[in-house]
Amino acid sequence: VIIYSPARTATQQGSEKVG
Repeated sequence: VIIYSPARTATQQGSEKVG
């Protein structure tokens, strides 16, 4: 999974939403 910003805690959910 690619992590961008605060997505660190929510790798899967955050990466796709924050990305």
